[in-house]
Amino acid sequence: MFQDKYFVPKSTDTYADVLTAWGLATVLSGVLFQAGVKKSNQVVVSERDTSFCVELPIALEEAWVNAAARDYLTFYLAKDANAAADKKHARAIDMNEQWGRVKGLKAWKEAGNDPKTDDPDLREQWLALQTHEYFNLFVGAQKLQADTPTNNVWDAFAEVEFPLLLKNVINYFSHPARVLEGKAQSSATLLNPGQTMGTNSLSAVGARSDKIAAPWPLEWLKTIGYYQAAFCVSFQGSDGKTTGISVAVLTPRRISLRNHDEIRSRFAAGFYATSSLKLECLAALNYALQFLNFAATVSDLDDLKARRVADAVSGFSFANFMAMGHVFKLKRITFLAMPLWIRIAADGDTTPMRDAVEEHVHVLRPLDDKRGETRSLLDAYLSWSSSGDLRYLWTFTALYGAYRMECVGSKKLEYQPTALSTTNLEIILNQQTSGNKPLAPVVSDPHFQAVARAIRKSTINALYQKDNLPSGIEVHYGLAQELRRLSPYKEKFVARLMQHLQTYNEENAKSSTRAINQNRTFRRANVTTQDIDRIVELIDDFGAETMCGLLLAYGYAKDVRDSDDDLSPSTAQNTPTNP
Repeated sequence: MFQDKYFVPKSTDTYADVLTAWGLATVLSGVLFQAGVKKSNQVVVSERDTSFCVELPIALEEAWVNAAARDYLTFYLAKDANAAADKKHARAIDMNEQWGRVKGLKAWKEAGNDPKTDDPDLREQWLALQTHEYFNLFVGAQKLQADTPTNNVWDAFAEVEFPLLLKNVINYFSHPARVLEGKAQSSATLLNPGQTMGTNSLSAVGARSDKIAAPWPLEWLKTIGYYQAAFCVSFQGSDGKTTGISVAVLTPRRISLRNHDEIRSRFAAGFYATSSLKLECLAALNYALQFLNFAATVSDLDDLKARRVADAVSGFSFANFMAMGHVFKLKRITFLAMPLWIRIAADGDTTPMRDAVEEHVHVLRPLDDKRGETRSLLDAYLSWSSSGDLRYLWTFTALYGAYRMECVGSKKLEYQPTALSTTNLEIILNQQTSGNKPLAPVVSDPHFQAVARAIRKSTINALYQKDNLPSGIEVHYGLAQELRRLSPYKEKFVARLMQHLQTYNEENAKSSTRAINQNRTFRRANVTTQDIDRIVELIDDFGAETMCGLLLAYGYAKDVRDSDDDLSPSTAQNTPTNP
């Protein structure tokens, strides 16, 4: 049983197995650290078909296990100071005191104080009111009634002989058929979401927890894994009461504890959202962003170059709980995969990819999921992000283009929606295929770009410059909706697209003539017959739905290579341009 690999079977097919794997990796890393192994933090957690594998940099030795000192890797959530003091350990947390800090910080801010102050006294006050770095996880454990079961695990751990516990654990995970010894312990739904009566039904958290038991060492590992790889957000209603809780658990593909610890602390600080849907949309993006930020600071990038973030972590398992009176009920369990398009370049440069990911965050964060149209946007984005199915991307970009047009000049919005850029779309689409044919040659084709530019100039660009449009130029509302509706029917789609391009050129001709008569310049390029012939060829090759998606994605995006004011009147040379 003293070896360099241990296996955690996917016995529940929920994040309970993931928590166990993270817990085991953390425990074994601690044993190596106590033994003086230099690479103790380079324990790797990887995913296999039927199990998670914990890989040590060196085989475990019996002497190290026998000499291991008890290492408290979980927390005891005490109700008050006396209960915390009884445990005589720094990891015994006085939750009453923690909640007092929350109230104190709220009062401090209501008094007009600013956390960004340069005043050293106020800064010291602000720091003194900060809660524990794992406070959100503590709150999740309390509200989901997991504090009592995990506290019981703490007590059981305090009484057992630690080397014997370690031998029991490593013996079990070195041989999947072994039995894990230890008194049966009531388990928490927070750590075992699969113990409820099906993921599609609502089941009160805690309603069955006392009837379901597992060997306490297994619950001990899950609790350690909870603090190592879980993230928790509580959502409040207008009355300040908690309406729901989302728990996300990071599922590894292949990552070392060293890298995980660095990225986790960065990611946890920004793990928040106003709803579970928004949280699910942003979680993978924010984690990928912190992964890229970390990679940019690492000197030995050889093992990361040309790697996707999804090669390190598979994604997140989410459990969403809904408040039902004084208890919380499990509403949904889901797994959301890490987007496959986010990767580190072969030369190690992370800047272009970070810019692309940040753009998506800026697009999604302001969307209000309480409105039907913007909720549809979030649903489409989440479906694409997790599945990689381009049909959902086409849905999102078309709906988002139409949404941006609706928002122009709206007084109900604090600021206008952020535009997707063609540069960052290329980063995504250059990696994609359609029917085993790469899309990169399409998006780089000058004729495709000319047609997409014609759509852009007659829709979103024209709308933003509506007050300064030359005479004869119209804003074509509803074009995205029409083309998308007709895209399943190739002939009708081509006919409508050709009609629009003809109208576009006719507007150019009329406006160009007026500009010449007025000694002004008109600088909107015509679509040529070569452009039209090529776009029809591409539709034949890739299909109307794919080409519609590409044209609308590019057509409603911001092209940083084009001037935004190229429709403004000018006194320069008055010759219309033609590509």
